[in-house]
Amino acid sequence: MSANNKELELVKWARNIADRRNIEFDRILEAIEEGLAISVRRKYDGERIFRIKLNPETGEATIYRQWKVVEEVNVPTREISIEAALFENANIKVGEYIEDIDEDEVIELDRIGYNTFRQIMTSKVRSLENEKIIKSYEPYLGKIVKGRVRQSKNNTVVLSFPEFSRPYENNFDEEAEHHYVEGILRRDGLIPGDRFRNNQEVSALLVALESGDPNKQQMVLSRTSPEFLHALLRRQVPEIQNGIIEVVDIAREPGLRAKVVVRTNDKKLDLIGACLGVKTSRINPITRELRNEKIDIIPFDQDFVTYIHSLLTLSPEEEAQIIIDEKAKMISVAVTAEQLPIAIGQRGVNVRLANQILGWKIHVYDIETFAKQKEEEDQKYISVFETDLQLDHDTARFLVEQGFRNVEELAATSQEELEELFEPEDAKLLKEMANNCVNEYLNAQLEQIEKANIEQGLKELEGMTNEFLIKLIEHNIKTLEDLADLATDELTSYINVSEVIANSLIMQARQIVWFNEEESEA
Repeated sequence: MSANNKELELVKWARNIADRRNIEFDRILEAIEEGLAISVRRKYDGERIFRIKLNPETGEATIYRQWKVVEEVNVPTREISIEAALFENANIKVGEYIEDIDEDEVIELDRIGYNTFRQIMTSKVRSLENEKIIKSYEPYLGKIVKGRVRQSKNNTVVLSFPEFSRPYENNFDEEAEHHYVEGILRRDGLIPGDRFRNNQEVSALLVALESGDPNKQQMVLSRTSPEFLHALLRRQVPEIQNGIIEVVDIAREPGLRAKVVVRTNDKKLDLIGACLGVKTSRINPITRELRNEKIDIIPFDQDFVTYIHSLLTLSPEEEAQIIIDEKAKMISVAVTAEQLPIAIGQRGVNVRLANQILGWKIHVYDIETFAKQKEEEDQKYISVFETDLQLDHDTARFLVEQGFRNVEELAATSQEELEELFEPEDAKLLKEMANNCVNEYLNAQLEQIEKANIEQGLKELEGMTNEFLIKLIEHNIKTLEDLADLATDELTSYINVSEVIANSLIMQARQIVWFNEEESEA
């Protein structure tokens, strides 16, 4: 089809916009073609579908009439059945389009059609500009960027970021202000106490680039993520930036407290001093940026007990008793009454952060309370050995003092190890008694589990044990769906395990029940 002056002018306009706004010419041309197609379609109240192709040199327009391939035709003017479409294209699929050149159709824009086209083009060009600016920030993902507040309401702060700005040195000149992209600090990305004025410069971590709405592509920001603190440390501490100091882990309760675990291979380096700086000159700017968030620098230690001391901000010299249950991933710590508030922290924050870093469940007690509870617990363990193995009180107490908590642990101990505690004959007899008792336990458990008709998939979860199954039966949890519906704290109240193990069991069940259901529905 021949080109008219209007179409040729549109092509020239596209080149002008592409050059002036640094957008690919082909993208502008595609937007014009789409806008014209929508305007032509408007003449038929949407009952027909068109595609328009413009020659980029001459402006010549080719108009294609389209039919969408469907299983069942409801609108014959814009749909075609898959059976009919296959006669024209053997490879066509449902959802694709069949098209023919429409020699009779012309592009005529009345006043309403022109306004529609102009609105479409304005929106498309803005979207392309926005997309270009968004892409210019891709190298800054996971880094600190600085924007200027445009709006703040409903616990959301909107920042503007000019095109091609630097992550740390934004220059908001007049021209740049006309070409900006929005950055969003949502409620979960704001530190408690964050209050910003319009036009105020704000630093945040760029965590994602969203483009769900073509006209509202946004930079998603956060001031609460551990990575934001990590990035601030890289900026302030050269040894971290250069890799001399490694940040092993970070846990935060934004605006309240944070723990940063660090280590180095340089034995001469003062880890804590390097991170804090002379008279805390390095850490203070970070604390101010984070609304006076208290930051603990913790040296990583291979010695688990020493590491726990550090995480709870207790010095190794402080009197403390630590009992570690590796199976349940639980730690009990007893400290003096004076040290108890320090170990727990304000509203329990110190323990919660230590839990996050270790992935274990930590309980902190004062020594007197701990001693009473320990004696009560020891008495329970003593009673188990007295009842199940018919041992005398002194022998049962001796086993508990040696760290044995149940008959299973005793049965799992080699005879050679037991002979270090008892005479060979006594060790052999004790081992046989423990093995027989465990077998009786196991048979009784298997019988109880069998009678309960527990779903097989529940039994096969990684980390599931017969002891856990018995506890679940007691609370009428017999299927994967029952387990998937539980919250982590509910499960830890049923079985004596850490939140990490409980969460793992629940997530496995949800993966099987919920996600498999979605796949089958799809």
